[in-house]
Amino acid sequence: MLEPLPCRHRPEIVMAGFLSFANWLAHARMPLQEVRSANAQPEPQMLPPYEQSFGAPVRFNAPQNCARFPSAILDLPAPNADVSLFPALERHAEQLLAARERESHQAAILNTVRRQIVALLAHGNARLAEVAAGLDCTPRTLQRKLAEAGTHYQAVLDATRRELAEQYLREPGLTMSEVAFLLGYREQSSFNHAFRDRYGTTPAACAIKH
Repeated sequence: MLEPLPCRHRPEIVMAGFLSFANWLAHARMPLQEVRSANAQPEPQMLPPYEQSFGAPVRFNAPQNCARFPSAILDLPAPNADVSLFPALERHAEQLLAARERESHQAAILNTVRRQIVALLAHGNARLAEVAAGLDCTPRTLQRKLAEAGTHYQAVLDATRRELAEQYLREPGLTMSEVAFLLGYREQSSFNHAFRDRYGTTPAACAIKH
């Protein structure tokens, strides 16, 4: 049984917003085939306004909220697309694919610890004790599990920081101080020192190369 929604009209409002944005992006009205809502069907006199708003039949009491379009819309051009965003989106997609590939070859505990570290780094709380607490285990238990996977906590922390540093330094909108903060360093000088030890150069010089 579906749980009651926090707002009766929220699904329809959200879908109407998506449709408006899609129409704007394509510079044409999207050929919407059908809208399905998990809400109970309203009174008959209320149906015409729904269908007039969406320009398509609206079915209620559906298993989920969704809208159906013909697959041909995937080939439509997007005249209002911001082409300047493509490099950033492409980098993000490549990072996601690389992360997925890495996770498929690593022990589950490494991926779990890495995700916990990423979540805590910007708050400066990515120490072993905090990560272990977030995983509902003791620091000793976490170290043992990592040892069984052939590594230790500091190695996972360093590798995660290194990967994130390379990612952040490719983002032109981030300053060196912001990158240091996101990596859990209280001072930029500490980040510079750690980065130079690892790469033999400064973060700023690496950012310029990218």
